[in-house]
Amino acid sequence: MREKLKVTVAVLAFVAAYIGVAIYAGGIEGAFTVTFLLNGLQAAALFTLLALGLSLIFGMAGIINFAHGAIFLLGAYVTWYVSSLGFGYILSVIAAVIATGLFGLLIEVIGLRRLYEEDELLQILYTFGIALGFQGLITFVAGPSSRSINPPGWGTGSATILGAQYPLFRLLIIVFTIVLIGIVWFMLQRTNIGLIIRAGTRDTEMTRILGHNVERMFTLVFVIGSMLAGIAGALAIPIRPVSPVTGNEIIIETFVVVVVGGLGSFLGTILGGISIAQILTFGSYIPVIEKYSTTAIFVFMALVLLIRPRGFLGSVGFMED
Repeated sequence: MREKLKVTVAVLAFVAAYIGVAIYAGGIEGAFTVTFLLNGLQAAALFTLLALGLSLIFGMAGIINFAHGAIFLLGAYVTWYVSSLGFGYILSVIAAVIATGLFGLLIEVIGLRRLYEEDELLQILYTFGIALGFQGLITFVAGPSSRSINPPGWGTGSATILGAQYPLFRLLIIVFTIVLIGIVWFMLQRTNIGLIIRAGTRDTEMTRILGHNVERMFTLVFVIGSMLAGIAGALAIPIRPVSPVTGNEIIIETFVVVVVGGLGSFLGTILGGISIAQILTFGSYIPVIEKYSTTAIFVFMALVLLIRPRGFLGSVGFMED
């Protein structure tokens, strides 16, 4: 626990110092400072939702799911399609959550369930093949053009925060993500299902001997992780255009978040999402890296792994003691 606290404080101190340098070097003042900080939090919210799903799946099943970006893409496109039929945004999000949950179920039941005991390369090839195939399918069905939707009526307008006018829908994304993260944490820490999941990450065989259906838990975790990716896609499409290649692009940044935070770590994933989002948001205002803000996250990942190979809070199991 003391080590976790030290690492958390160190990461947040680095993020604060990085933001301070960017604000000073870029001459960001007044309300613009608040706007950029909120933009960083909003980016961190989407990164964290995606990364949590990825980390859940790895923590329980030990699967590095390259199809996670395709699931994000499905959530975004289902939201766009259902909205285009005239349904409201909330119904579109519900449809996206159902569709991504079912898609995750199919991925796990049809293929991954047979590959848990096989070589990790087969698991990677299977999920990577789904990602490429789904990208081609979306291109064939919906075309190569980017798609987006307008924020719902109740999410239009702006809110005044410390003198800054900030888009209401982006603010709602931050609030909703915090609530959803709290729900996932409560499920893992305070319910019997969460207890079984955490036990399964520590010792799968012992959990099975105690009479629990570990395979069913694998499926449940994969579905939950897929739904989180679907929600991220549904939240993203009103604020950024989404195209068939978006899934494969965003999964790279999501893997950086998970690796930096520590594979299988809940709190580490959140810290990774915050740090990577702030590096991307404020990087263009630091003269040394202004043209290389995207590259900077990979340099940051390399430095973290050199100093701490398991990431911020990585451990063998999903939840650290």
